Amino acid sequence: MGKAVAHGLAEEKAKVAICARGRDALEAAAEEFRLGTGAEILPIAAKQPVDGLVLSNAVRAGVLGLGKSLANELGPFNILVNNVCPGYTRTDRVVDLARSESLRQNKTVEEIYAVWE
Repeated sequence: MGKAVAHGLAEEKAKVAICARGRDALEAAAEEFRLGTGAEILPIAAKQPVDGLVLSNAVRAGVLGLGKSLANELGPFNILVNNVCPGYTRTDRVVDLARSESLRQNKTVEEIYAVWE
């Protein structure tokens, strides 16, 4: 999301995640938004890899580690960073993956969802 949208959400008291290059930029952005907390929203695949998504699984695990590192780095400044991993959301991409997996494993789509959920 862009900076203007993030500002609008922050003004409405939403918790906004900040991504910046380098600690100085992150601290400046946190000060600008007057945030005391931050959250990264990650897919559940960050904790439990999905078969066939090697690159995505690696990147998501890296972002999870980034959040943990930021929590350690920014904690002394009273900035709380959390990783949030909600369950699966049946987006078009997830529906396509479930169909592909059902064909590959010779199972129904419902059986695939049952394993994922």
